Amino acid sequence: MCGRFQMTPEAWSAASRLASIPSFIEIPLGFIYPGTPSLVLTAAENHPDSLTGELAKFGWKWKADRPLQINARSETAWTSPLFGPHMRHDRAVIPASCFFEWTPAKEMISCREPKSPVLYMAGFVTDGSFVILTTKANDSIRDIHHRMPLVLREDQVTPWIRDEAAARRMTDLTPPEMITRPALFEQPRLF
Repeated sequence: MCGRFQMTPEAWSAASRLASIPSFIEIPLGFIYPGTPSLVLTAAENHPDSLTGELAKFGWKWKADRPLQINARSETAWTSPLFGPHMRHDRAVIPASCFFEWTPAKEMISCREPKSPVLYMAGFVTDGSFVILTTKANDSIRDIHHRMPLVLREDQVTPWIRDEAAARRMTDLTPPEMITRPALFEQPRLF
């Protein structure tokens, strides 16, 4: 499960090389938790091969009397009556510097890519909100939590968003190994 992640200036800069992000968008930095906005990468409407960045709120309120839906299981998202239509038409990628998982002892653990300032989480965006797909935890996360975000490599970002057949195949991928360590509560700095 992914209920919190972090965006740093380095992650934003890396993501901006993949997508055109309008200059008027003020990207929130620091901890992103349900109900807060974050950067998502989506298909650019008038450019068939391009991606764009936009702000969307973490968590989708699909029904007024229901809590925010922040995650969807990648194994069943395509066939779900709730998620299936969005998986076909509204796929997005959520860049982050790291995501957080909690141990059974309630210790917050930071999980990041070993050689990159950014990781890319698969999901979808609808009604100005986004949901992150989760999958079975890989070996680097399994002792911390049984689920983790479906993390894509940089070269998989555009196919995830643009190519439904490729995206369907990607939901079965094992995410790359992560570096894990106890989380330090330090906000990113601009200077």
